[in-house]
Amino acid sequence: MKLRLGLWKITYTFLIAIAIVAAALYGIFFGVFMGEGKWQTWQPYTIIGVWLVLSVVFYILSATQNYYLVSKTEVKQVRLFRKITYRMDNIIYIDKEVSEKRKMVCFFTRDGYKKYLTFDKEGKLYEIMLKQCKNVISEEDFHNSYPNVKF
Repeated sequence: MKLRLGLWKITYTFLIAIAIVAAALYGIFFGVFMGEGKWQTWQPYTIIGVWLVLSVVFYILSATQNYYLVSKTEVKQVRLFRKITYRMDNIIYIDKEVSEKRKMVCFFTRDGYKKYLTFDKEGKLYEIMLKQCKNVISEEDFHNSYPNVKF
């Protein structure tokens, strides 16, 4: 089953990222934008145009290439061209309180690593993981097994 992320979450994250990149470009090319030196009048517009075109391309790629592939035994997170696989039998604890509060599935693997997966549009990923993860233990057992792991 293919589950897509909500478009608002992608847009929100992307707007923050392009604002940071815009500030960095302005800082780097401050002299160009202020007309100092031997710069041509078309150069600031070229920099802004290239930035806008790249931003639109990366936004479209982000919106179309971020999704989850869920099967009975694993969850594959696809981000652009990178795939990360999480096996259901490796997940030993799902933090329900944090997951519902942050709208992100917060889980721990057998290695003691904490992972986060953003909810999809309908929140089906969370429900599927609660049903299909058979090795989930209680919070007390998790703390006893992994005393150094912090929530």
